[in-house]
Amino acid sequence: MSIGIKNEGTYLTVEPPAVQFSALADLCAPICRQYNVAPAAIYGHRDFISTTACPGAKLYAMLPKLRQDVARKLESA
Repeated sequence: MSIGIKNEGTYLTVEPPAVQFSALADLCAPICRQYNVAPAAIYGHRDFISTTACPGAKLYAMLPKLRQDVARKLESA
């Protein structure tokens, strides 16, 4: 099973705005809870389709932080 989430923009050279990244974690946490998906199973689009640059090098590099943020949200809920 996989769940796709689209971020507005492709972050090749700049990081997403902090508010957008925070909203992404806020969205991922209840989805992980509802569908019993571990935060470690959060991946980027390019992990499934190697011919895409999505979500961009900057956002892709932030996926470990996203996983940590989502895990914290799940622990505190």
